[in-house]
Amino acid sequence: GFAVSDRDFRFRRINRALADLNSLPVEVHRGHTLGEVVPWIEPMIAPMLERVRDTGVTITGCEVSALLPQR
Repeated sequence: GFAVSDRDFRFRRINRALADLNSLPVEVHRGHTLGEVVPWIEPMIAPMLERVRDTGVTITGCEVSALLPQR
């Protein structure tokens, strides 16, 4: 999946593949923060996003795994 966020990590664009992984429609993501939409994964991803935002250095070769809640 793929998403674009602003500097406050609010979803601006998200493709259906990532939305489906989160078990939520695309529309539910837009304008909301990572923590608001997928709080179970935010603690794992936020530090990496903050590092990229603050340094401008990309992260490659990183895999994140999490159990998704049942909806």
